[in-house]
Amino acid sequence: MNDGQLQTTEQVRQFLEGSEAVEFRGLTAKEKYYWIEEVLIRFRHHRLKRAEKGVMRQYIQKVTGYSKSQVANNMVACSAPSYII
Repeated sequence: MNDGQLQTTEQVRQFLEGSEAVEFRGLTAKEKYYWIEEVLIRFRHHRLKRAEKGVMRQYIQKVTGYSKSQVANNMVACSAPSYII
């Protein structure tokens, strides 16, 4: 998905208010997972305030078509390190 023009949570909020249903088509769960990971990194999810994290959760839900719990699980999985130091 080409959503590179969205750079701030305010722009994401405006997108959510002004758009109809958007959904990935023909993408695998793995591709959606990588997209979620890219979005979380781009918006520095770990540094966002609680309300901004909610906006990001709604954005990911709207684009992927995942439920709230599916998004929450993916967000936790993407933010967890995949290696042990």
